[in-house]
Amino acid sequence: HINFDSGLKKEVEAVKLQALRSKSEIISLKIRAEELYLDYLGKVKSAERKEKILKPAIDRALSTMQRVKKAYLKHYIDFNSYLQTLQSLLSMQEEQIDAHITKQKNITILNTLSRGKIYE
Repeated sequence: HINFDSGLKKEVEAVKLQALRSKSEIISLKIRAEELYLDYLGKVKSAERKEKILKPAIDRALSTMQRVKKAYLKHYIDFNSYLQTLQSLLSMQEEQIDAHITKQKNITILNTLSRGKIYE
């Protein structure tokens, strides 16, 4: 009694095991890609919220700056007060620019991940 297929059974089992590993790896890669996509999408939404919050604050700061500038030109306030107001305005504008750049960068990454089909 000689088993003619004993070597083949081991090969078949090894091939099945390799196929299961490949499937598992593909599923893992898909999950990782989805996690990356959701992470970048969250960053885009966060930057959009930040821009939305900063817009009214900057509008108020601009109107305050105009009033402070008039007061400074009429010598009602000193130069340091004028500079502090200007510095505050510039800081908010810098935050707005940073949020916009962050949003655009993450949108570009999302478009690259999805080949431009999902998020535009």
